[in-house]
Amino acid sequence: NYSDEKLETEFSKTFVLVKVFVFDDVTKGKHPNLDFNIVKYTNSQNGINEKAFASKKSYFLNIQNEFKNRGMLLLVKPSDKNTFNIDYSDLGKIATLKAKSKNIFSFFNLDGSKLASSMISLEKFLKVILAFEKDGYTAFHKGGNVLKPNSDIYKNFSLCIDEFLTIDNMLRLYMLYLKAETEKKAADKRYPIPYYVLGFMGQAFKNKSYAEKNAKLDALFSDKTAFEQVYNFYKNLSKNYAMTYLKDKAVDYNAMIKQEISLSTFEYCLESAKTWGYPESVRWFIEE
Repeated sequence: NYSDEKLETEFSKTFVLVKVFVFDDVTKGKHPNLDFNIVKYTNSQNGINEKAFASKKSYFLNIQNEFKNRGMLLLVKPSDKNTFNIDYSDLGKIATLKAKSKNIFSFFNLDGSKLASSMISLEKFLKVILAFEKDGYTAFHKGGNVLKPNSDIYKNFSLCIDEFLTIDNMLRLYMLYLKAETEKKAADKRYPIPYYVLGFMGQAFKNKSYAEKNAKLDALFSDKTAFEQVYNFYKNLSKNYAMTYLKDKAVDYNAMIKQEISLSTFEYCLESAKTWGYPESVRWFIEE
């Protein structure tokens, strides 16, 4: 925030501690990852955890750039939130950003007026996609591994989400999650259960190819009326599932979300939902 002319005088009494490690060729040859590991484990002592290292992958930075083109800010590095707050303190830049995201906030009936509403945590984003691709239980129970470099979920899921979804549909599913989360906070703080809504929707895509899956999502998200009908169906279905599960298993809410999804309970609730007389758009989504 200082001009070049003022930098030297403003920081003339500033000192920065620097550690320099020098490796000869023999040491470097025997231990090719020594420099990386020194940085990694030194920083692990001062609050920079392994998720920060994982999130610096260029893979996620590419998604970040694509999101930014759509007016959304994916927080990949720990410093990104502060960086974006500084970068978009300019009213002109934030107006340009908001113009890009205006339509998607409007489609999901969400408030996008504040800069913070455009910021998306990378870890939360990956959990949302995990809920859709797997189920709500996996997102609750194993979502903490989406940025752990040595976990199977990180290697076999987080680093290949583009094999499941287009960038547009990744973003739309996150916004759907945000819509459910916003409604949950405004209601009884329990329902709808956003990860369950996504997971149950995802059941309609099992065994579908990349092209089939994304074509169906494109169609859903191109019609706001149809989307609202499908969303409300799965919102109600997720609550019905939870109420049925809690009654049948005689457990409380917190215990339920730690249990694997009961396929028999889900199928029972889905069959029962046919008596609701749902619209044609919902029938198309479920039965196509």
